[in-house]
Amino acid sequence: MYHTGYLLPNWDNNSNANEYLYNVINKAWYKQDGKIAWTLKANGGINSTQNDMYKWYLALKNNKFLNKSSIQKLTAPYVAENEDESSHYAYGWAIFESNRNSKVISHNGFNGVSYYEFSWFPEEDALILFATNTSIREASRIPYELEKMLFYSSYIAQPMPKKSEVFQVLMFTENYSGDIKNLGKALKSNFEELLKTPVSLNRLSGVYMREKRLNKSIYIAKLHTELIPDDGNIWDTMGDIYFNAKQNDKAIESYQRALELRLDEGDCFWCENSQGKLKILR
Repeated sequence: MYHTGYLLPNWDNNSNANEYLYNVINKAWYKQDGKIAWTLKANGGINSTQNDMYKWYLALKNNKFLNKSSIQKLTAPYVAENEDESSHYAYGWAIFESNRNSKVISHNGFNGVSYYEFSWFPEEDALILFATNTSIREASRIPYELEKMLFYSSYIAQPMPKKSEVFQVLMFTENYSGDIKNLGKALKSNFEELLKTPVSLNRLSGVYMREKRLNKSIYIAKLHTELIPDDGNIWDTMGDIYFNAKQNDKAIESYQRALELRLDEGDCFWCENSQGKLKILR
């Protein structure tokens, strides 16, 4: 497996797939900075290829480095993942039964943008390796459709799902060329029905905040506060946006509003500005 690791091998920039946030914003997250974030050690964040992952599968399947007894221990169901005990956790694997009453050894991973799924059907001698570099909910359904295609001769392909709300609004915002102060008004005019439950606006404002495109982030969040002023979630996001924009007074006001909406009676929180940094005290 010569193309798998954290810092090794030393990939050039052209060999790593770019990531596309909500299928629109191009992200190149991998950076070789000489160390591994402690949150990822033995946990995630490894770069690999489909060919290398297939080699990993063959090594497991053919007992190249673990004997049959060890593989059985590795993939035995130990801890229930949910109340109905339909899925169990093994040593690093999720173990459950398919609709055909056959064993499934599986795990997936998601870093906020890219998604990967490894599904092994040992009793049916089948494997699905699925990778995508875009964070859209529809993509994570593809492995399940592939499983149906593999095992059910009566399978009929379903129509492509409609584009997600976030995707539609993000595409519009990315292509918007008018006065930034009128962005909220333009969104409201073009997506009046879509924004009646504007979860997409909160996500979108957060996307632009992380991109450091704070002007768009502020006007999108403002629209959300106008549409649903009692949503504590967006006021919390608004506080983060203003804090990143170094508008601490507005950040404090937004955090205070979020806390007022979120906290039960009797809880007492407040914000203060100390040497340019925000603190939240209880």
